Amino acid sequence: MKFLPKILSACLLALPALICLLPAGQARAADNIEIDYVTSGFWAFARDVAIDGNHAYAVFPYGLKVFDITDPEAPLPAGELYLPGDGQDIFISGYYVYVADEYAGLQVIDVSDPTAPVLLGSCDTPDRALGVVVAGGYAYVADRSSGLQVIDISNPTAPSIVGNYDTPGTARGVDVSGDYAYVADGWDALQIVNIFDPTATSLAGSCSMPSLAYNVTVIGDYAYTACGTAGFAIVNISDPTSPTVVGSHDTPGILYDIKVSGDYAHVADYYGLRIFNISDPASPVLFGSYDLPESSEGLDVSGGYAWMACRDLAVIDISDLSAPTLAGSWLQPGYVWGIAVSDDLACLTQHQWVHEDRDALQVINISDPDLPVLAGRYETPSDIGDVDLSGTNCYLSEWSPANTFGVLDVSDPASPTQVGSYGPTSARELVVEGNYAYLVADNALKILDVSDPTAPALVGSYVPGYLFAEDIAVYGGYAYLTDWSGLLVIDVSNPSAPAPVATLDLGGQAYGLEVSDNLAYVTTVWFMSSTGGVAIVDVSDPSAPAMAASCEIFGYYPYDLDVQGSYAYVVGSGPDGLTIIDVADPSAPSVVASYFLPYATWYQDIEVLGDYVYIAQSSGFLFLRVPVGCCQGMRGDVDGDGDTDSDDLHYLVAYLHQGGPDPGCHEEADVNGDGEVTSKDISCLARYLNSKNNPCVPAQCP
Repeated sequence: MKFLPKILSACLLALPALICLLPAGQARAADNIEIDYVTSGFWAFARDVAIDGNHAYAVFPYGLKVFDITDPEAPLPAGELYLPGDGQDIFISGYYVYVADEYAGLQVIDVSDPTAPVLLGSCDTPDRALGVVVAGGYAYVADRSSGLQVIDISNPTAPSIVGNYDTPGTARGVDVSGDYAYVADGWDALQIVNIFDPTATSLAGSCSMPSLAYNVTVIGDYAYTACGTAGFAIVNISDPTSPTVVGSHDTPGILYDIKVSGDYAHVADYYGLRIFNISDPASPVLFGSYDLPESSEGLDVSGGYAWMACRDLAVIDISDLSAPTLAGSWLQPGYVWGIAVSDDLACLTQHQWVHEDRDALQVINISDPDLPVLAGRYETPSDIGDVDLSGTNCYLSEWSPANTFGVLDVSDPASPTQVGSYGPTSARELVVEGNYAYLVADNALKILDVSDPTAPALVGSYVPGYLFAEDIAVYGGYAYLTDWSGLLVIDVSNPSAPAPVATLDLGGQAYGLEVSDNLAYVTTVWFMSSTGGVAIVDVSDPSAPAMAASCEIFGYYPYDLDVQGSYAYVVGSGPDGLTIIDVADPSAPSVVASYFLPYATWYQDIEVLGDYVYIAQSSGFLFLRVPVGCCQGMRGDVDGDGDTDSDDLHYLVAYLHQGGPDPGCHEEADVNGDGEVTSKDISCLARYLNSKNNPCVPAQCP
């Protein structure tokens, strides 16, 4: 699991590298890789909400979620729909919901059955769709640097752009009244666009705002504008060609959204709900407020309640406007920090907003990855640092106040049970290989013997002076660590006496790490060149690691990766969240496919098993299918962990003779390539790993 750096050095030298550029969503023809959405869960970070009758419609980074609010104090999830972009704003008209889906433009959704929303059509926009309102058969979209886009929605299955007005700033929000569209245009304030003829728009007037304009609501002769750090402004628009600010009021935090009902303005402030009396537009007066634990980005007002999009969904009773109270909420635990997967289970670590001093391990049955089922959970008394899964044991590191390394038995996924622990220690990263757990903890590398899971014991440690490791991998008797200085190699062949053997400066900040086939793959950010990507290091001689190649992606900041077969799967922040790099020839890596992921969320961890990619990110978890063939390169990776080692031999013996689990890829288990999995494959793999007695070299995949 990767953590975002809190201090970024701007003094690192750029590393000359192979530039690997590919337009988003495209794949090199030779690889023909298709990436498909499978499922997602633990949705968090609600951006906006709209109420229609007994249902609330909230937009999240993953898509649309519908709530039954028959009882407003106990909203219940009723339906959801995955969307390809990063939902920002929502508008309801009749049986249709319109979502400004950032990179994916406008989405039109049929909600005639709220429990089963259906995507009818979409329309890509030139930039990022951030706001939407519908009027008179048209959707008006605030499209960031492309200004106002006018989309004909008379045929909801095929919406199309028919007009636009390129505002001077960054269009973030929009409302329509009569023949005019009012655009919250970022630093260039409020722009009023004549839309009498939607296909031939023109500027009618504009008005400067006290700060960046996020959103706008128009009622009668006034436009109420959410102005970020400056609160809100009230603009007289009785003459749209000459708008004038007549009143304003600051709020404690950043103000993102505003709704007006009668003589009162309800605003979504960073700290929660604020209610203002605006009967005198020149002198708005704070009338009531309710603070929330998380940032509020959107709201709607209906039936005596304010519905707040604040990470999740909060319902505020405003029957007494001067003293609003929390009536109900729908809460998800919060950030997903890390993920570890096996054939049938995924263990996710998740921060809980509800209990700020507790995290939880979520155990998910993924025997059918298309239909994951939450099997059980284990609540910890403190934050979880990292997670690994080996056999039926899940290994956790807990931070303050517990500061322990814990072993959980998940053989019964419904009842995860702690069976052992070691502490005090505060591990940032951990990995379990064989009978040992390797921890980056307390400014040191610590090695624990976990052959008896009920009694983990410290056997060795190495203190380098200062160690802020982002990731750790163990391969061939060596521990490889990434930190701010690059790659660190430590000899752990004698676990009781780990010893440093080499370091390599990668010219940037190193994050994720995978080591296989004498190569270390490191996700790296090269600050001087504003790029990130993967550095490939030759570690055939661990005492002298050497750069072999690199693959940079402009504007991309990678956090973690997993290498399986001929591909490196990289997750990060940028135009493409998931990037797949062909590393069949390590001296010439190249980007072959990418998949958009919500830009504003944090991507912490990635695991690849078979045809599935499992991603942990701040707004939930995401499963993707990437069918590239289960056998890549040389056969023998029976357990599918990316390496051919003794674990594969044990897996194959257990499968053939002890009733063990079926290999996920029979091509890999067919070590000698004769078309069947038999004891001959055990013999071949054993001789290969022993490198003696006429070794059998595993066959190449087709």
